[in-house]
Amino acid sequence: MVYNWSKDLVVCTNGHALLTDEQKEQLQGKGIKIIEQAVSSFLGQNGQLEKIRFKDGTEIERSGGFVMSELAPNLQPVANLNCEQEESGALKTDFFNRTSVKGLFAAGDSSYINPSQLVHAASDGSKTAAGVHMELTEEEF
Repeated sequence: MVYNWSKDLVVCTNGHALLTDEQKEQLQGKGIKIIEQAVSSFLGQNGQLEKIRFKDGTEIERSGGFVMSELAPNLQPVANLNCEQEESGALKTDFFNRTSVKGLFAAGDSSYINPSQLVHAASDGSKTAAGVHMELTEEEF
């Protein structure tokens, strides 16, 4: 998608060998440069990116970019409850966000590892509320 905006693209992997040889060939075939050096800093003024400096001291000029962070939920509050987890580390839940522990529900970032978006978390919270309401109603009935 970014390729539609600019053909002057650079992929920086921050010192990690993330791409397969096939992926590298595909990107390089489109003229996209790949730098696997670790990034030491982003340089610029007034909130505008001007350069990326790598740990080996080299720099490249850039006027914009995207970064990807590693996402991990904070499950410390439920660590001793032995909830089932997905391979991603998120809590395993059903459609109404019930966990494997009776009476414990999980919503938002604790139940899925994706780029976090407020709209998804709000929607997930609403679905969880419906599940809690349903469970409480069934208990009373």
